[in-house]
Amino acid sequence: MRKSPRPYSAVTYAKTRSKLKNLIQQAQKNTQLLDIIRTYLPPKLAPHCIAAEDRQGTLHIMLDSPAWASQLRFMSTKTLKILAVDHYCFKKIVIKVNLEHQQLNKKPAKIKKKRTLPAEAVKSLQDLAASISNPKLKASLLRLSQHGK
Repeated sequence: MRKSPRPYSAVTYAKTRSKLKNLIQQAQKNTQLLDIIRTYLPPKLAPHCIAAEDRQGTLHIMLDSPAWASQLRFMSTKTLKILAVDHYCFKKIVIKVNLEHQQLNKKPAKIKKKRTLPAEAVKSLQDLAASISNPKLKASLLRLSQHGK
């Protein structure tokens, strides 16, 4: 009995499906590992850890800021020891920074308006400068009065 040939799309779909399934499983493992790592970190540092992965016994942790990455680097040996006590054995920790994540979550910068003095304040400063004999103070007051409307 002869079998009819399978269409190419069916063959590639089966291969793609198994690869996709493996990727989903790996992503779930990484998410679980990240949750575990966050429980061992200080409360202020934990939310800045955005990804964790176990690559052949090396723990790779991604943070959203260089400042928090350096904090974790200082704590890396202590963190390895704490994880080893609870049977999470890693040879070393590699810490990386993902600045793109930081920029995505960053609020747009507010445009600062140039501050100006009210007209009454400008007039008061000019009057005060006219009545002062100290040349440096007089010059400073006049400079300050130039920031008016």
